[in-house]
Amino acid sequence: MSIVKRHLAEQEERLVLIEEICIDTGALVLDTATDEVYFSADEAAYKNAYVTVFQA
Repeated sequence: MSIVKRHLAEQEERLVLIEEICIDTGALVLDTATDEVYFSADEAAYKNAYVTVFQA
C-alpha cells in the first residue's frame, strides 16, 4: 500500500471515529431508517463532542 493510500485510510478511520463520538454525545443524530446523519440543536452536546474528540 502506498503512503498516500495509507494516509487516506487513516484519515477515513479518524473521520468515522469522530462521527461516532458526535453521535454518542448527541451533537449528531443518526436516522436509523435512512442512515442519514443530522446536526442536533443542542449547543451543550456540541461542546461535549468537541472536548471528547479532542481528548481522544
